[in-house]
Amino acid sequence: MTDGISTAQAAGSWRVVPIRLDLDQKSRSGSITLHNEGDAPVNLQMRAVQWKQDAQGKDQYEESAELVYFPKILTLPPGESRVLRSGINIPATSQEKTFRLFIEELPAPRQSEGAAVAIAVRFGVPVFVAPLKPEMRGEVGALTLKSDGVELPVRNLGNVHFRIQALYLVGRDEAGVELFRQKTDGWYLLAQAERLYSLPFPPEGCGKAVTLEVLINTDKGNFSTKEKLPAGLCRP
Repeated sequence: MTDGISTAQAAGSWRVVPIRLDLDQKSRSGSITLHNEGDAPVNLQMRAVQWKQDAQGKDQYEESAELVYFPKILTLPPGESRVLRSGINIPATSQEKTFRLFIEELPAPRQSEGAAVAIAVRFGVPVFVAPLKPEMRGEVGALTLKSDGVELPVRNLGNVHFRIQALYLVGRDEAGVELFRQKTDGWYLLAQAERLYSLPFPPEGCGKAVTLEVLINTDKGNFSTKEKLPAGLCRP
């Protein structure tokens, strides 16, 4: 699944455009176009769930009737497109509401070396319902330094989600010269959620590093933190 672009190839034969919906008080409904680029009909069913994240930042889904959608099931003929419409019953006020609209292919048996193989593909479209006054505010919590790496919590203290595009761990020497830069990809962090990252120290240059900087790049802005490394903690 790729949420960073406006279209997604879901199964090699059908695709979804766009791959997310952004709703608010004024725009309380939207549409998604499903394209079948294959040579056989595709049967699809839809299911909407509320999207939350637990204390470890893991995605959790709950049944919800707040997000309405139509149709709930459809057949997509080869070479044709169909529109899936969705909207919100109750708009967001103080905090963003988040949902996933799952589009799932109902598998048809396919012959493979004489045996019937069923292949099911599911694509989850994020649906974000903006609050009246969106506020983005992220922070890096206290670092836990170890001999081989660092643990750090990334927190979303705002009332809307952001997507972590990249997380950098940067080590510098006494003169401020960069000795290493470790990159880790991120994911969505919903409002008031937290995710713990564990990153290793690279062997090269680590023993000379005296400061450690964490840089968080998101789709809504960047934030960072810096901390001194205790002598002898990090060795090559």
